[in-house]
Amino acid sequence: DDLEEIYVEGIVGHQYNGIVYVLELELTKDCVDYLIKWQGDDECSWEPEENAVDAEDLVFHYWTQRVGLDPATVR
Repeated sequence: DDLEEIYVEGIVGHQYNGIVYVLELELTKDCVDYLIKWQGDDECSWEPEENAVDAEDLVFHYWTQRVGLDPATVR
């Protein structure tokens, strides 16, 4: 496999998206997209919440900082 591994540096923002397309059907649902900063890249990209499967710690860290908590003391 010639796939290059790309690592997430951090989550720098979020937005709520109320429209989700599933199998060409438009469903109304509250969804979160995260603005991801990639290591070694100056560009960020929006990624849907379901793509954060292996990034639970980053999501937790992002939200605890957003509400002004120290992630080290919450768990």
